[in-house]
Amino acid sequence: MRRSDLHTGSAQLRDAFDELLQLWNEVSEDWNDSVSRRFCEQELEPLAPLVKLSLEAMNRTTQIVSDMHRDCEDQLK
Repeated sequence: MRRSDLHTGSAQLRDAFDELLQLWNEVSEDWNDSVSRRFCEQELEPLAPLVKLSLEAMNRTTQIVSDMHRDCEDQLK
């Protein structure tokens, strides 16, 4: 049976969010007005805790699935 790989998904999410923040920092050097501040406050800032919670949930799920696979393999022995 093939094991699911949540590590790849969580790494992709983390990398994409890091890249988004890096690009935002670059863009915000030149774009600094009320629209950019509103975009940051309403769109970007709310993402950080959601990404953190998602990564934590993916890590917990990875551990649960790993434990499940180990338990099933132990029962088959």
